[in-house]
Amino acid sequence: MNQADLDQKSPPPLTPNNAPLNPASAIILAGGKGTRLKRDKTTLLISGKPILNLIVSELSRLEFEEIILVYGTESRLFTLPVRKVGDLIPGSGVLGGIFTGLTCSGTDLNFFIACDMPFPQVNLMKYILQLAGSKNYDCVVPADGGYREPLFAVYRKTCLPVIKEQLEGKNLRIAPIFYRLKTREVSGTELDQLDPRRLSFFNINTPDDLQKAEEISLSTEATS
Repeated sequence: MNQADLDQKSPPPLTPNNAPLNPASAIILAGGKGTRLKRDKTTLLISGKPILNLIVSELSRLEFEEIILVYGTESRLFTLPVRKVGDLIPGSGVLGGIFTGLTCSGTDLNFFIACDMPFPQVNLMKYILQLAGSKNYDCVVPADGGYREPLFAVYRKTCLPVIKEQLEGKNLRIAPIFYRLKTREVSGTELDQLDPRRLSFFNINTPDDLQKAEEISLSTEATS
């Protein structure tokens, strides 16, 4: 078992450069049931716009090779212009969704985001992708205040053996993989410059969160 390389030494400049990104896919995980929200999160509207459309619109600002939507056990009709794949190991949570996305992706680098995170910031996505491509990290994950954001992160296909081993052992926790892989954490100091409001990590679990998302959307539109 390898120790994680939690490398935060000599980070590159905290603004993405204009160099072309290495080929990468964007993968949206839509397997959650929205229990606390009491509705399917993929059907949410924010300022009258479907949440998935908002996410895909922001992802499309980067030159991903493809955008993949991983959905759960229920067969749902998604009209988005993305590739849809069913969860290969239903009931295996976030780790299973990442396994499915990595298995089905045609690229080595893969950016993952949850279906309830409507405000991904392009500069932060690009920065994470450039970090992953520059030093051959297995994964690049934001870590702020001791908490990682595993669903706003980049994973290489090199993560697959470790993830598969955990799934076979019925260990669905994602935290252990970061200690077994070459992991680069994006620190709070870096995030302060790239996404000071932490909008990228805002997710919707409750009706109050949905109301807050409406307020963020309106304030963002007013200042754009």
